[in-house]
Amino acid sequence: MLAPADEYFGPLKLSILGIRNTIHDLGARYDVNHAIWHQTYSSAQLTERAIHDWEKRYPHDGQVPKAIYLIQRLYTKVLSQEARDRANYTAKWMFADYAQSPQGRQLKKTLAVEHLAPLPALQDAAPASAAPAYPSEFGPNYKSDFGTPATSPSAAPAGPATSPAPASGS
Repeated sequence: MLAPADEYFGPLKLSILGIRNTIHDLGARYDVNHAIWHQTYSSAQLTERAIHDWEKRYPHDGQVPKAIYLIQRLYTKVLSQEARDRANYTAKWMFADYAQSPQGRQLKKTLAVEHLAPLPALQDAAPASAAPAYPSEFGPNYKSDFGTPATSPSAAPAGPATSPAPASGS
């Protein structure tokens, strides 16, 4: 019923830990450089294929809904129409297969109140320094699910979000 830690999934042959780490790393890199949206989206799609493979082989593994939740949140973060479409697809996948899981219930609550930032007009032309902060309906102080704060570490929500390593003087 549970996938062994030394089994590998998808075209990238990712382990369970590799899937989680890849999603985390993609989100953290995107948090600091929105100009890499296309690379983030492409890598997320390969990671999603690994999750599909994992689910196919171990449909009752309790960690699958967590991975689906994380990849859905990553897609929501990426400011492109392709990523928004994929986030919508991934949410439908979660609700079809794992609606009663804790992650399925959390995603339903999140989507009910979430307000996504408008997409930039020229995604490829915007310099990295002009990239907008991660949009959140909780305000600019909301921590990302991927460990890096949007602007300020204060007023973080309760939950499993981790603190980033301190920058210079913080």
